[in-house]
Amino acid sequence: MNLRSSECYKSTVDGPTYTFCLKKKELIELLGTFPDAKKLFDERAKKRRIEFRRIKKQFEFEADVHPDPEEDARAVSQDNHRFSIKKYTDKGNEQPQFLTNTDYYFMKPDEGTITKVMLEDLSDSEVQSKQT
Repeated sequence: MNLRSSECYKSTVDGPTYTFCLKKKELIELLGTFPDAKKLFDERAKKRRIEFRRIKKQFEFEADVHPDPEEDARAVSQDNHRFSIKKYTDKGNEQPQFLTNTDYYFMKPDEGTITKVMLEDLSDSEVQSKQT
């Protein structure tokens, strides 16, 4: 795929997250030796990329983030009441659903809102990182 991630994600489970690190050169050699493993890794990487993009798009729709950064900045500057600072206590019942439900962003949204094309297209940052 030759794409680089512009965001980092951390496991939110209570248990530890174990990783096994390989140098890029060693991984490429292993994948060349085992083409079935390369196919598996490629398929999983594409699915993972699509799922992370789906979660990001769901947040952008809910937060009313405009896809064009200039338009979004203009909308933020025009609407002074668009954002507000709220403090929540751990014991309060007034917390929004995205803070209390750990599966909030993993629930499938309305299929009409986020299309498959939106999730599979390359973003501007991905195109730029692929060229460098």
